[in-house]
Amino acid sequence: MLFRSAIKYIYRTPKTEQDLRIKLFQKGYSSNEVANAIEILKHKKYIDDEAFAQMYINSEVIKKGKPMIVVSQKLRHKGIDKDLTTKIINKYESEIIE
Repeated sequence: MLFRSAIKYIYRTPKTEQDLRIKLFQKGYSSNEVANAIEILKHKKYIDDEAFAQMYINSEVIKKGKPMIVVSQKLRHKGIDKDLTTKIINKYESEIIE
């Protein structure tokens, strides 16, 4: 049941690990159950915060023209690590400059 809930939640649009964790806690699953499920989903690449951040930046900055600082803050709010966010932003900024 836990995996069904998790897959159903991430099926339509990619989610961050934090988003999924919150949703599963709201459904009443224990910390242990959620942690185990998330590790399996990460291993199978159903949850990938780096890929999520790259897609999000591409969508919001490249396609929609939103300011990078706003998108960066939104990623942090979604639980994406600061160092990972900075790494991806630097990659995109160097691509934009070239």
